[in-house]
Formats: sequence, structure tokens, C-alpha cells
Amino acid sequence: MRVHLTDESFAELLAGEGSQQTIEHLHVCEPCRVEAERVCGAVGDFRQQSLAWAAARPAPALRPRAAVLMWRRSIMAAAALLLVCAAIDGGLRAPQSTPAVHEHAAATLADDNKLLLSIDEELNVQDESPSQMYSAASAGSAKAGQAAVRE
Repeated sequence: MRVHLTDESFAELLAGEGSQQTIEHLHVCEPCRVEAERVCGAVGDFRQQSLAWAAARPAPALRPRAAVLMWRRSIMAAAALLLVCAAIDGGLRAPQSTPAVHEHAAATLADDNKLLLSIDEELNVQDESPSQMYSAASAGSAKAGQAAVRE
């Protein structure tokens, strides 16, 4: 019994990457040669139909380059004018500052200062530090050790 080409071999053949063994097999095996011709014919028909369809479609109209450049310049000029108007408008407006705003800011600042002072006081109140506790404990144990040695 003769071994025929696999689907992978046919795919390589269609991609133009068929091995020498595949080509030699097609010369000697009638069923594989018929199958290869059928598949290649179908792919060729598809290619021809695709090209015919693309040729029948109307090409999109292209605008002249000068018109595109004029359009871009108009947009850039409008954007620049808009930015200049916004800058002038923002510079001419007086800041919205009222006595109520100043009073609120002063009250908030006073509250914040009180809070910071209370935090600072809490941080400055410090119990005995761990290093002081260790040095006191080691001094006490050293005295106890000396007393034990004397006895």
C-alpha cells in the first residue's frame, strides 16, 4: 500500500515550500497529483476572482494636495486664535477673592496650627526610651551580680 501526502504536505506545496520528496511523490502518485491539481486550481480561481472583484470597484477619489494643506492651515489658525482668546480672557479676569473666603482660610489655618501643635506636644512627651530601660536593667543586674560575688 502506497502512503499518500498529508494535509501539511499539501499546505507546504500551496505555499511554495514543497519539499523535493513531495514533488517526486506527485510525479509517481496519480491520486495525490489529481488532488494537488484540484486544490491549486481552486486557489488559483479564488485569486482570479479576487483580482476581478477589486478591478471592478471604483477607486476612491483623492483630494488634491493643495486643498488638504489649505484645510490643515485653516484648522491650525483657528486653534491658535482660540488659544490667544482664552489667554487674554483669563488674564483680564480678576481673581474671585472675597472677605468670606479670607475668613474661611484664616479659620482653617488656625485649626491646622492647633492640630499640629497638639501633635508636636504628644511627640515631645516621651516615656523612658528602650535604650534607657536597657541600660538601667543592665546596671541593676550588674549591681546584683557584684552583690552576689561579695557574699
